[in-house]
Amino acid sequence: MSKFDKSKLSSDGSRRRKEQVSLDAGDLWVWEMTVAESAGLADRASRPAIDPRGGMDPAATIVYQIMLCCYESDEPGANRVFNDADIPLIHSLRMEEMTRIVQAIQRVNGLNPEEVDLTRDFFGANGEDSISPALSSALSS
Repeated sequence: MSKFDKSKLSSDGSRRRKEQVSLDAGDLWVWEMTVAESAGLADRASRPAIDPRGGMDPAATIVYQIMLCCYESDEPGANRVFNDADIPLIHSLRMEEMTRIVQAIQRVNGLNPEEVDLTRDFFGANGEDSISPALSSALSS
């Protein structure tokens, strides 16, 4: 067992897992999220306190994952492809393209479908099955 060396940690993205995804508009890179990004995702995708369903909004979760994980290249310091102003563009993706991106997000973040459920529970979703059956089956394949 080797001794932990925090000097080997870097924040430039060089240690993060990455996967190239081809879309109609060209290729993009899906990067593994950091802990900070994952926590921010939970905050941004949470339903408002007045919403009786509570937890995270599954549709918002997918949009924010795409915004956080999609980059122009695999080079350290690469720019994200999407930002808040691009939500309509994300919504215009074909279902097959969205599925490819989300599956890559799950792979680079080390999440199989069962781990996705555990992560959702960890970040406070109420466990209700609010993802559509079509999306759920697409993400499980």
